[in-house]
Amino acid sequence: MITKTSVLLSWEFPDNYNSPTPYKIQYNGLTLDVDGRTTKKLITHLRPHTFYNFVLTNRGSSLGGLQQTVTAWTAFNLLSSKPSVAPKPDPEGFIVVYLPDGQSPVPVQYATRPPPARCVPGQAPELCAHL
Repeated sequence: MITKTSVLLSWEFPDNYNSPTPYKIQYNGLTLDVDGRTTKKLITHLRPHTFYNFVLTNRGSSLGGLQQTVTAWTAFNLLSSKPSVAPKPDPEGFIVVYLPDGQSPVPVQYATRPPPARCVPGQAPELCAHL
């Protein structure tokens, strides 16, 4: 699982493996200690749209021991804040939505539904008054 600020790493051990020896996960100059019996770790506080190289190694010895490498890109940060909406439709009837971070405004067409009809029980629908 990858989001814009996190990556979930998971791994499996051989059936005959039963060691409490801690492991470490190294990525982009950082090191995390991991319990030797766990099989997953959620890495958080990452930057959006960034390449990460994760290396899981046996803490006791990186030579000849377990070493697994995984690379991942975190997701894009699509919007940094809420879009804003123009107070009135433009001359062509479009509502204009302004996106954050200087992105181009987006014209949005909309359709309105007629208000629900108010009918007297038993009255023909075509004779109902609209609210």
